[in-house]
Amino acid sequence: MKTGKDWEEMEQYLDGKLSASEANLFEIKLQTDQQLLQLMLEHKKMKESIAAYGERIILKQKLEKIHLETVAQTPQNKQNKVKVFWIQHYKTMAVAASVSLLVAISTLMYINYQKVQIRQSANFKALRKDMDRIKRSQKALINNFNTSKKEEIAPANYSGTGFALTNDGYFITSLHVIKDADSVFIQNQFAQTFKAITVFRNEESDIAILKVVSPNFEAYKALPYSFTDKSGNIGEHVFTLGFPREDMVYGEGALSAASGFEGDTVSYQISIPLNPGNSGGPLVDDKGNIIGLISGKQTETEGAAFAVKSQSIISIIQELAKDSLDEGFKLNKKNNLAGLSRVNQIKMLKDYIVTIKVYNQE
Repeated sequence: MKTGKDWEEMEQYLDGKLSASEANLFEIKLQTDQQLLQLMLEHKKMKESIAAYGERIILKQKLEKIHLETVAQTPQNKQNKVKVFWIQHYKTMAVAASVSLLVAISTLMYINYQKVQIRQSANFKALRKDMDRIKRSQKALINNFNTSKKEEIAPANYSGTGFALTNDGYFITSLHVIKDADSVFIQNQFAQTFKAITVFRNEESDIAILKVVSPNFEAYKALPYSFTDKSGNIGEHVFTLGFPREDMVYGEGALSAASGFEGDTVSYQISIPLNPGNSGGPLVDDKGNIIGLISGKQTETEGAAFAVKSQSIISIIQELAKDSLDEGFKLNKKNNLAGLSRVNQIKMLKDYIVTIKVYNQE
């Protein structure tokens, strides 16, 4: 049920009495409120019908005036006949005109009710050109509803990838992604942005652990993946998901070597084409186990990239659970991705993989 303010705003919009900014805000409301859009279109049609009927009445009155003036110049007996006819039948004609108006309005409302979906679609397309110019501002408003800080809307200085380490707000990424950051934010698949702080750094493994501190963050029910404590085999198929650009990108390849750059034993070398934004993303095997963390690209060798082994991550987490982090900081041990197709594995994974947005003061 719409309020009197909605009806007043609708009337002013149709009459062109709103300012440019007020009209923009009302058009945003129309695009997000289908009920309001339907009512406005019906009200617009009704006003047009009533206006057209009013014009017909005015035209009829003018014709009657001309007719009476013409009759006044004819013999008296013809004028009397016209007056007698008018006196005898004017009530009937008025009732007929009223009935015709009611029938027309009722028919219009019935047709609108029966064909509301079709009419909504057609009219929405007609209004779409006018609303295109406010799409960007609408998206910003929606994002702003889910955030509370100006930095979360402004473009980040640079970004990387991260993924959930636990279900209650801990995330893992590459240290070099956030190393010199003044502030860090995590953005999920629903464009929700949350402030995070760094709770652990490890230069040797290029690992950083973040904790979400925004009060509006909702914990996950459970993570669908687990970290394996077994070493991968050379030639084993692996894949990753990350954000080298705004949209999530899938990459696949194989384990190329059991050691990383310059023989680093805590890392794998992988044959997956990567870009800087992939850093911090998960490395996943065919069974859906997390076997590593994407850590960087060797620029000297085309196609060579590296990932920190999951055993190193598990070892670090075990030590943290004893020392600096809260008790109960435990990695998930149940893997719900095993046996699923690659497409379904990705569908389950994507909600837990996030963009790491980094801000530096210039």
